[in-house]
Amino acid sequence: MEFTRPDIHLLQYYCWKRGLTPSETCAEVNATLDHGTVSLRTCQRTSAKFRSGNFDFDKREQAGRPQFDIDEEIQQCLNEDKRATTRTIALSLNCSHETVRKHLINMGKKYLENAWVPHNLTETNKANRVRICEQLLQMFHQNDFLS
Repeated sequence: MEFTRPDIHLLQYYCWKRGLTPSETCAEVNATLDHGTVSLRTCQRTSAKFRSGNFDFDKREQAGRPQFDIDEEIQQCLNEDKRATTRTIALSLNCSHETVRKHLINMGKKYLENAWVPHNLTETNKANRVRICEQLLQMFHQNDFLS
């Protein structure tokens, strides 16, 4: 059975209500669920959180830079101008061009002939790639041209 973070926090809360120390809580949780489920430091932080009155068992917001969900805005910019660069899109969306580039790649776009287009190969493209690879393999076996 897979235990989620709120399940583990609930078990830690139970141990805290019983008056166990963080080290005892850590031993109890690891013995109950699996060795290495929580560390002593995690139990110490959770115990301090409970002492301060924070009993939120939901997944906390992750630390670090905020994530951008700008796929629709990028697609709208591309609908207006297919030849838009990542820098011009980034200026209009007020983010970095590298963020725009990563989102475009995740959206399945590729920069071809000065335009962002979906990177889908046709059956003819795939057949050509197979044919060329087979020719290169034959050349290698016949001439050992890579030596």
